This record gives sequence, structure tokens and C-alpha cells, in this order.
Amino acid sequence: MKKNRYLVGLLFAVCLIAASCGERRPYVLAEMIEVEFKDTLKVDDWISIDGVKYTHVNDYDRIKDDTTAIETVFDLKILPSSVQNIVIPGAGEKELRGYTPTSGVAFALLQALSLSEKNDLGMFYGFTGHTLEMSSGKLKFYRKDGEKVKVMTSDGYTGIIRKVK
Repeated sequence: MKKNRYLVGLLFAVCLIAASCGERRPYVLAEMIEVEFKDTLKVDDWISIDGVKYTHVNDYDRIKDDTTAIETVFDLKILPSSVQNIVIPGAGEKELRGYTPTSGVAFALLQALSLSEKNDLGMFYGFTGHTLEMSSGKLKFYRKDGEKVKVMTSDGYTGIIRKVK
């Protein structure tokens, strides 16, 4: 009898240790979130919004141009990185480097959230602010159902995530 209690207690302790060993990430949980892109966003950096992970890629414009319907780009859950590979048709194997301004990254996130599978005709997320903020790389958004938005990022992510409300 004591042996069974000991085994059950040991099994419980092992389960607690195993559950606590999972990777925990800091996150922001708020009614309204502001994302501000300021510095270089690298390839494979990511931002997760309400469990949907958007990864930054360096060939965003090429992927966007190669798709037949714009919605399929957002189904891939990708955003541009700061430095882009630009392929010039007819120039052979030559690739140039282009720079995506912070406003371009903010606008891509706005489009991705607007076209998210969670949206029902654009009614899931609401956006506030004005074009001047967007042009400086800031985006403010909230959930229209009144629930809080949860945002996590990869290690070293240079976008600034703020709780507004």
C-alpha cells in the first residue's frame, strides 16, 4: 500500500517536472496592442498573434508576385523581412538586395490580420490610428469580440510590442 502511494507520488512529481520543462515565452496580453517596427527584422524572426505565427521571409515580394490570388500569400502566414532578395526577370541568376521600410512591414501585418482565416469578412480585428503612424511603422489593433489579444515573438525580435489598453 505504501509502495503504491510512493509510486503514485513519484509519477505525479515526474509529470509536474515534465510539464514545467516546456518552453515558456514572454507575451503581451491586452485589449489593444501596438506593434512598432523600428529596426532590422531578420529572416525567420516571427510574431505570433492569438496563436497564429507570422514568419519574416526575404523573398516576400517575389512570393506575392508569383501567387495568382493575393489571399494565398496571407494563407502562408509570412511577412517581409527588412532586407529583401530582388530578382530581375531576364537578368539571369543575378539577385539584388532591397530594403523593406518599416511602413511596408506594418502594412503587410495589417493585410495579414485583415485577411486572417479568423476574420469573417474583416470583422475579427479592428484597427485604430492614422496613416502617419502606419508610415512610421506603427500598427494598433484589437479584437472586435472584446477578448484580449495575445502576442509573442521570437528571441531577439526587434519589433516593439506595447499594451495600449
